[in-house]
Amino acid sequence: MLKRYLFTFTLLIAIPIFVILVVFFRVFERALIDQLSHQSLEATQQIAEGLDEEAQRIALMASALAYNSTLFAELSAYAHSTDSTASYQASRRIAEHLDTVFQYTNQVGGFFFFFTNKEMLYHRNLPLPLDEGAKQTDWYQQALHESGKTHILQTFTLHGRAAPAGLFVSCAISPGKEALRQGIEMIVVSFKSRVYSDILLPTQANALNDFLLLNAQREIILPSNVEERSNLASLDVNRLDGVTTLQTRNASYLVIASPLPYCGMKLIRMFDYASLTSKIRAYSRYARMTLFGLVALFLLYTVTFFRSMIRPLRKVIHTMNAVGKGDMDARVETDGMPELTSLCTAFNQMVEKIRRLTMQIEQKERQRAQAEIDALQFQINPHFLSNTLNAIRMMATMIRAENIQKMTAATMAILNASFRTTGAFARLDEQIEQLESYIYIMKVRFGDRFEVEFDCDEAARSCFVMKMLIQPLLENAILHGIREIEGPGRIRMAARREADRLEIIVADNGVGMSPETIAAVWKPEAHQHKGFQCIGIRNVHDRIRLYHGDAYGLNIASEPGQGVTVICVLPIMTKLAELKSV
Repeated sequence: MLKRYLFTFTLLIAIPIFVILVVFFRVFERALIDQLSHQSLEATQQIAEGLDEEAQRIALMASALAYNSTLFAELSAYAHSTDSTASYQASRRIAEHLDTVFQYTNQVGGFFFFFTNKEMLYHRNLPLPLDEGAKQTDWYQQALHESGKTHILQTFTLHGRAAPAGLFVSCAISPGKEALRQGIEMIVVSFKSRVYSDILLPTQANALNDFLLLNAQREIILPSNVEERSNLASLDVNRLDGVTTLQTRNASYLVIASPLPYCGMKLIRMFDYASLTSKIRAYSRYARMTLFGLVALFLLYTVTFFRSMIRPLRKVIHTMNAVGKGDMDARVETDGMPELTSLCTAFNQMVEKIRRLTMQIEQKERQRAQAEIDALQFQINPHFLSNTLNAIRMMATMIRAENIQKMTAATMAILNASFRTTGAFARLDEQIEQLESYIYIMKVRFGDRFEVEFDCDEAARSCFVMKMLIQPLLENAILHGIREIEGPGRIRMAARREADRLEIIVADNGVGMSPETIAAVWKPEAHQHKGFQCIGIRNVHDRIRLYHGDAYGLNIASEPGQGVTVICVLPIMTKLAELKSV
């Protein structure tokens, strides 16, 4: 039983819970990544918008600084200077003008001026990697071709060996044809951007930045370290848009891309799947370990529980077998679990009740047998008694004593009716014939002081009743009811079938009975006189209950001076098989 239970528990509970747990964490991990992807996409788009707005702001500042009439005049003078002294004086005036700009803001990193017939002129606070070779670059040629437009250079300069470092964003402006005629070809202004630095550069709080920036040619311009670039070697940056995944030789990444329309660049954000799901995987491991531990503890508890429960149950089964074999003194020890203790107590109580009921049944059987023995004690040898009465009747005939002859014949009729049938039951109509002979004898004794009326249904006459059942009731009505009154007495004997029972009523108009007298009838000491003439009401009541059960018996209704009514309630028995079952 225990092995079957453990197998069922493992198959139906432990394994499904483990599978559900694994599926739950997988689904939860997928939902977490989807939610993070959505949130990260929104955040990346907002950051990209901020970077694009910052680029527009820098472009406006560059335009405002570059298109300054004073600056243009000094630049034109420098471009047309023919000797070194004039060039030097012009450059000094340009420097003085630009110094005023540096006094008002610390965002400007430097100015670079390119001329058609002179070398590059620059004024800067910080060193920036620009020289005459810049004229051959693509961005320079594009800005020169689109004169009058501010171009954000898609290259960034990192400055500052000590924290905080910063990113410099450069703007290139070709002033136009008029400026070209004056020899001014290109103006480049570099700005230190805090926005770009905070987002795109690592900090002490975020040493490993996950942002990447791509130029218009979809080349990675930030970060600049070789390791990051090698991880992205297999990434098709031209197809990057929204959320996608990247599988490298070493790891898997969640990649989110958002464009910068004004700059023509694209912002990329990368998340390592391992770091995203590390906590979920750790929780999953902890949950599996916890599940295994709980299952092991539960199985251990189950084994202990079953062993503590099976032993008492085996004792109960052993005791039940002993009771089944007739040992009503067998009992189960009530110890152990409260539930089993209650079961054992209930079983012991049940066995005790069965023992008591068995004793009651045996006692009733003994009483019933004793009642039959008592009845036999009053039966004298029927042949001897019948022959003696027959001799008395013949002698009364010889001396012509008709009263003696009739009384003897009535007595013989009563005896013959009792001895004619075997068993304890007779038909009601036979009992009524016997009563008529008994009434004749009592009238010889008391004269015409009473009359008896019979009112019995035909259906009731065919029912079987116990012998000597009605005669004691009739005798009690005559001796204790009618004899004590002065006027004529009337006795009514009725019988009727009511549903599933037979009712026999014996009523008289005698002196009646008080409640105390009725209560005394049911006491055991009322059963004192036994004989042919006086068996007693209590004796009749006990016989009915012995044969038919407590649902049947006698009921007495009476008041002093109002007579007595005795109702005898019996089961309906009309067949021989019903008699044999009693």
